[in-house]
Amino acid sequence: MPIHRSVTLMLLLLIFLLMIGCTPEQTEREEPLHLLLIAGESGFFADELYRGALKKAEELNCSITLANEVLGSNAAQISTILSDKRFDGIILRPSDSLTEDGLEKLIKVSKVPVITINTELDSELSPDSKFRIPLTQIGSDYSLAGRMAASFLSEELGRSGDLYINSSNPASAHHERTILSFYASISGNPAMRMVGIDYGFRSPERTFFQTLSILQVHPQLGAVFTVDESASQGVLRCLEETGLQGSLRFVAWGASAELVEALERGYVHGLIDDDPGGVGREAVHWLARFLREEVRVPERISTEFRLRTYAEEEP
Repeated sequence: MPIHRSVTLMLLLLIFLLMIGCTPEQTEREEPLHLLLIAGESGFFADELYRGALKKAEELNCSITLANEVLGSNAAQISTILSDKRFDGIILRPSDSLTEDGLEKLIKVSKVPVITINTELDSELSPDSKFRIPLTQIGSDYSLAGRMAASFLSEELGRSGDLYINSSNPASAHHERTILSFYASISGNPAMRMVGIDYGFRSPERTFFQTLSILQVHPQLGAVFTVDESASQGVLRCLEETGLQGSLRFVAWGASAELVEALERGYVHGLIDDDPGGVGREAVHWLARFLREEVRVPERISTEFRLRTYAEEEP
């Protein structure tokens, strides 16, 4: 091929790349990013969070290191990792036992961007003003979940009945927001009566006995709302062993295989699906864009919350 034709083709290619906003260097595969995911307590949410993050990471040429769940509550270990330059960025889902004050102090020592999951922190610029601390906070609207559950159970009970809530831990701020919004939604109707709120501290066994005790004291209980996957497992077992599955209205939390099957069988009437896989994908997406393109990342990113109902799951 004549030299002048080769030069012409190269110039045309360069013009095309500039028109679509790329440089020749960008057409090559980008350097891999090394991200750390601290997923908090083990369970369905942590598993799906990791799967979602890993899937997105593979698409974007990133590697994901999954930290042991112990790191979700060990402040000293988290502090060490946050200042570790081996990672380009960190996705952190704190455990219930890590207070928001403690979390804010930890993130302030970070040398890399940190995205937090299900937190309500006051963000600020890092000392060198390169990024916010945390970079962004990703999660669903937990107050909305409480309102959705209250509205659904109110309709199911004909706006009259006794209600019981079981949750994970009073230190879990996002779950507490759900409970407060649930209570606020029913408080205007005196016929809807809250007879108890218990905390199973992520123990299905403990939740089982707490629910059994409530049923003995309030045999006319109309509905149960659980604000945690482990609480949902404990209540489901209790209802099955007492023969109340299907008759006592039950809104559970977490779309694990066990709970989805219970929804399809009519043992669970409503299921709060907080899309942990979507949370993981969003976290990797924004972290990679910030690190590679220095895009402006929103301070808060909301992911989908969905109330799945038995009527929708019927064949």
